[in-house]
Amino acid sequence: MSTQVSVKDNILYGGATPLTLTGKFGSLGDFLDDRLKQRGESVFLIDGLTGKRYKAKDFRQDILQFIGGCKANGLMFGEGDAIAICSENSYDFAVVYYGVLFLNATAAPLNPSYTSDELLHAMKLSQPKYLFLSPAAMNSARVALGRQNFVQKVVLFGDAEEKDFISFRKLLHDSKDLPVEYKRRRTNRKQNVALMMCSSGTTGLPKGVQITQDNIFGYFERYSVHSETMIGATFNYLCVIPWSHVYGALCILQTSISQASCVFLPKFKEKVFLECIERYEIFFALMVPTLLSWLAKTPLITNYNISSLMAVLSSGATLTKDVEEAVRARTNIIYILNTYGLSESTGGIICSTMDSNKPGSVGIVTPGVYIKVIDLVTGEALGPNMKGEICIAGNCVMKGYVHDANSTKSLIKDGWIHTGDIGYYDNDYMFFVVDRIKELIKYKGYQVPPAEIEGILLQHPKIADAAVIGKDDVEAGELPTAFVVRDGEITQQEIMDYVAGKVSPVKRLRGGIVFVDSIPKNENGKILRRILREKLNGIKSKL
Repeated sequence: MSTQVSVKDNILYGGATPLTLTGKFGSLGDFLDDRLKQRGESVFLIDGLTGKRYKAKDFRQDILQFIGGCKANGLMFGEGDAIAICSENSYDFAVVYYGVLFLNATAAPLNPSYTSDELLHAMKLSQPKYLFLSPAAMNSARVALGRQNFVQKVVLFGDAEEKDFISFRKLLHDSKDLPVEYKRRRTNRKQNVALMMCSSGTTGLPKGVQITQDNIFGYFERYSVHSETMIGATFNYLCVIPWSHVYGALCILQTSISQASCVFLPKFKEKVFLECIERYEIFFALMVPTLLSWLAKTPLITNYNISSLMAVLSSGATLTKDVEEAVRARTNIIYILNTYGLSESTGGIICSTMDSNKPGSVGIVTPGVYIKVIDLVTGEALGPNMKGEICIAGNCVMKGYVHDANSTKSLIKDGWIHTGDIGYYDNDYMFFVVDRIKELIKYKGYQVPPAEIEGILLQHPKIADAAVIGKDDVEAGELPTAFVVRDGEITQQEIMDYVAGKVSPVKRLRGGIVFVDSIPKNENGKILRRILREKLNGIKSKL
């Protein structure tokens, strides 16, 4: 696979994409409509809880019925309009999501677990005309909606009837007798914003990431080449990744270019997850490192037949080599594929494949993408096995942050996304991500990567989860400090001695240990270190 990668002046290029898949289409809606018609009788979606199966042709008809129902209820939208979807994964979500893209409008998925303040902030970014809402998020949404003036109407998913909200079932019913057909629509693919995603928010408030139709076409093209074997195969894959996150949002669209059926779940529950693998003979699963870490330790897997699961894709955060090897030792999984990317890079742009992967590596650069690793001081592009900041260019680069030119300029310089992630590539052009620049702990001038210490902590049988940050110190600058979730009786001193026996002196946990019930993370498993810093400041005197 590395033979596809070309290198010039220490810039790696994944090779050109043929554009045979998407080149002839005038809009993303045209493309998605064509793909659903091609898939026809094949099963497109399976509700993992109910077992209900939805053929591609029926899914397409429901999308058209949704569009007709919107018109019948005065919900008129198109290019330039943002439509928010605040819901867990559901069939209703998928129908609305595809329907919004059919009309060249902008889909703005929102995390249904947001508090009212978080939801209001997210909605202020996208300024949605309409909000499609899960009953589970109704309480937070009511508070947020009362503090804004741009959402014109709210549609409530399911059969629920609620004052001031339109019932989604009624909306679909109102168009059942209307003749609805899809009309081809051209647009400026490079400028039309198809997706408005919230950035991860691990270090500050989320920003509004504008992903264009052309960005998504580029995503389709590079994965049609990079994952050709998987794209052409027929199998069931399991998705518990929220569609409100870029990882899930792109994967449910990617289903349109594959022959696979997506088995979706609204949220992760241990037994339900394993039951789904057994019941639907799942071959492939979308996962995050925290889920794989659970799979490596949980005793529940002995109660289920998960032998059909042969491959998983891990994304959203760094998967350590130790967790990867532990999963392989406990399961029949052959392929643990890693991928690396950002919302700002239209998801994964470095990815391993079934014939090209190494434990601990996130893979190789995908087609249509340029990658360089630059020196943190000089900005010079570095060669193999030299650590620096990972920078990205190509057709994956977002349009920019909405209403935030300054943040866009600080991230994208001369067409290159400066990720803030530290990594390197080896002689086979396989990439390894070490840590984030902003998360590096500065101890007496030395740079201490939290992820390295976290990986060591997670190997301890009495530690369920852990996160490491820097505690301010007048003399040293910062002291490495661990937040630990215990899985058994273990003392602070035992943990400090355990780490000290595995690292150099500068990486020891001189800031102490804080025992907590859980590590705050976003929906994709990234540690929310800003929350830990706030907590650390609040309990500083106790350490």
